[in-house]
Amino acid sequence: DMEKKMSDMEVGGCILCKAPKVLLPSPELVNICEQCYEKRMAAFCWVCPEGHAFSEPSMIDPNLFLTIASVAKDKKVLSENNVKSIVSVMNLSPPYPAEYEYQVIKIADDQTADIGIYFEGIYDFISASHAKGHNVLV
Repeated sequence: DMEKKMSDMEVGGCILCKAPKVLLPSPELVNICEQCYEKRMAAFCWVCPEGHAFSEPSMIDPNLFLTIASVAKDKKVLSENNVKSIVSVMNLSPPYPAEYEYQVIKIADDQTADIGIYFEGIYDFISASHAKGHNVLV
């Protein structure tokens, strides 16, 4: 049944590499093949402009951490930092919805996208999480 769903997600060509047929890695992604997605995430996620690799979240404030997608999926890192709530700003579904509280912001990865319209909701989610004693990861 899962194979049928995956085959239903085949579309035209990848918008990045122009591969003739694309099998999407996730239903939320549009016209990007899995190889280009992985390359893009690796290039974006693993190294900051100064060349430092990210492997742990950065503490922004007590009980508030900032990290990249790959680290946010690491249960060991989440547990070590006592994270119980996650703000996800990606076009992907949360990996552990039964285990963590999520505030999901599905927004295009585009410089013209207006992320500011989500700030009040994000602030409310973080505040409510902190009131429950939860550490929050963004």
